[in-house]
Amino acid sequence: MDKSDSYKEESNTFDSKRSLYHFLNKWHWFVLSIFTGLVIALFFNIYMPIKYNINSSIIINNINNGSTKVNISQGSYDNSRGALDLNHAVRLKSFVVNQKVLENLGWNIMWYQETLLYNKDIYGNEPFKVNLIPNKLNITGIPIYVKKLSDTECEIMVDAKYKQGNMSTKVSFKQKIKFGEPFNNQYFAFIIEDSKNQYTSNSSFFFTINNINSLVLRFQEHIKIIPNDKLPDLIELILNENNVRRGVDYLNELTKYYVEFGLAEKNLVAENTIKFIDNQLKSVTDSLSFSENKFATFRTNTQSVDLNQEGGIVMQKKENLESERAILESRLEYLRNLRQDMNDAQRMKQTIIPSVIGITDVTINNLVTKLSDLYSRREVLSFSVQEKAPSLILLDKEIQFTHNLLSSNINTLLSATETDLDNLARRAGGFSSQLSLLPRTEQQFSSLKRSFDLNNDLYTFLLKMRAESAITYASNQPDVKVLDRARIETSKIVSPMQGVNFLIGLIMGFLIPLLIILLRDFFNNTFQSKEEIQEMTKLPIAGMIIHNKSKNDLVVSENPRSNITESFRLLRTNLKFILNEDRKKVIAVQSTIAGEGKSFISLNLSSILALNDYKVLLVGVDMRMSKLHKALKSDNKKGLSTYLSNQDKFDDIVETTSINNLSYVSSGPMPPNPAELLENGSFERFMAEARSKFDYIILDCPPVSLVTDGTITGLNADVNLFVIRFRYSNKNVLQFINEHEIKKTLPNLALVLNDAVRENFGTGNYYNSQNKAYYAE
Repeated sequence: MDKSDSYKEESNTFDSKRSLYHFLNKWHWFVLSIFTGLVIALFFNIYMPIKYNINSSIIINNINNGSTKVNISQGSYDNSRGALDLNHAVRLKSFVVNQKVLENLGWNIMWYQETLLYNKDIYGNEPFKVNLIPNKLNITGIPIYVKKLSDTECEIMVDAKYKQGNMSTKVSFKQKIKFGEPFNNQYFAFIIEDSKNQYTSNSSFFFTINNINSLVLRFQEHIKIIPNDKLPDLIELILNENNVRRGVDYLNELTKYYVEFGLAEKNLVAENTIKFIDNQLKSVTDSLSFSENKFATFRTNTQSVDLNQEGGIVMQKKENLESERAILESRLEYLRNLRQDMNDAQRMKQTIIPSVIGITDVTINNLVTKLSDLYSRREVLSFSVQEKAPSLILLDKEIQFTHNLLSSNINTLLSATETDLDNLARRAGGFSSQLSLLPRTEQQFSSLKRSFDLNNDLYTFLLKMRAESAITYASNQPDVKVLDRARIETSKIVSPMQGVNFLIGLIMGFLIPLLIILLRDFFNNTFQSKEEIQEMTKLPIAGMIIHNKSKNDLVVSENPRSNITESFRLLRTNLKFILNEDRKKVIAVQSTIAGEGKSFISLNLSSILALNDYKVLLVGVDMRMSKLHKALKSDNKKGLSTYLSNQDKFDDIVETTSINNLSYVSSGPMPPNPAELLENGSFERFMAEARSKFDYIILDCPPVSLVTDGTITGLNADVNLFVIRFRYSNKNVLQFINEHEIKKTLPNLALVLNDAVRENFGTGNYYNSQNKAYYAE
């Protein structure tokens, strides 16, 4: 296996201990982020609007009747509990019901108080009373600010845009008005009165004039109707509202009106029945009075008391037939009207029950009641869903099915009634022939008596039916009743959830820096720790140089007891083990790219060796872009380039420095051909003379990945120190250095890690606070 492949394989292993230490080094990130998250959660809990769930419940009284099944010859109808629940749920959320509730509450004005993040609904604690002037224009949805100036005067201000279709109109004005006096302009017409409620003078209040239709849609969206699975006769109502008092009042008004609404629908049938009977009674009363007067006059004039026995029997039978005929004709008229009305939902709702006029057929009675109820349900459902909604389509199919069944039964009953009428007519004709044989006076007596008895019987029958309908009307009970009214005490806060928000703030405060660190590490291809470098190479690490906090590059001579100076002392010690023979004393400081700090390392390594009483020569080999002469304050007019080009001798280019035992050869003016100068043999002559006069020679070489100069000079060195700078050097540079090691293009390679901070040491930080006493800044 290739060595480079082994480096890559080792670098892919996961070190949990190192990763944990990497995160622990950023502990201040986590603390700050978690603290920020908790502060945001606290701010959210304090300043965001509170939302309540207000609860109420109703009981269905006729739940047992909701599961009845009616079998008829053409089919069957099953009214399940689910359909009953859907019926009540749709009605409770219907537009017409909620619109009526809002009209009853009179919420055409809503007051708000401006807070830090939102406008607070102050229902129940309004600072002023507003009365709209009837039949005047009032724009809806525009905030109207009111400021009290005195006990008799206030100031109103409007500055907003009013949209109507595609048109947008700017509404802006400010005006002082007196309490109780009408205000009227082209946009608004109202009267403001002081409510005497206590409030802070610096509070900002405004009110809006509501569009009732928009308000209905808002409450329809916020209310939930939930059937109880365990209690089949119970329906729960839950309203989500910011102002708990408003929500309680709305829910109580909704349940109250719905009970009255259901009772009114049930009473409508009884009211229509009584109205029908009253109309019939009025007609029958007139006929009865006329017959009674005519019969009494005839008896007075003729002194007739009774008929003979035969005539009486015939008359009695004919009277019975006439009574039956009247009932059958009334029934026939009702069935014909019913056949016409069944196609009209509104007229069907006002149709009286067939049993009122004596039709005892259970099937027709149930189907009439059923069809009327289905029409009512469809009317309510149509306000909440579109025509193509599955629930409405299913209901239309059910209406059509019931309509067909009822039509078939009506036709059958009509045919039977018409047949019965024909039979009665034939029988009545026979009795008329028998009466013609009686004397004329007796015939007239019998005719008048028959007419009187017929009207009297019909009047008695109608009075009885009216009394029964009145009893039914008085005993009607609503289909539902309120079990639990909405109360402030039973309302629950659903937002903000303080505990959950703090938990979210805590979790997000932990996850955000964790994610940032992971993403930064994922996209960052520079070295962050010593362990990362050791995983990618087998080259020895000669030393780790601490981050230079000083602006001066000569840190060793300026701060001999600083931690960075100690790191250079450790590098000096390690080099003695690498250079284990006295004749090996040339050190080339290399880098792969510019900016890794090789000149800084060269300068201070030379200084630390000089402090140990070694004669040291620092050579600026980078003739293309040298920086050493600036740190050593040299003019760089002569140096290595002038020596290699035979312009100066060795002693001419060697300069002394302010540091004892440290001499310096600058790079000199930049030549046109640095690489050729290094290869013409003069550089070997320069190195031989330098070896004879100095204990150590430090070569500050140009970057090896950019030019060949560094490789040429590195061949003359006893050790090549490659500088890798934390958080700067790309990981690819180490592959480049490994290739030099594998190909042996440079002798004796080692690494120097530059610009190390606490976390770059991994678990081996020798320059931490515990060891502070061993050095001084």
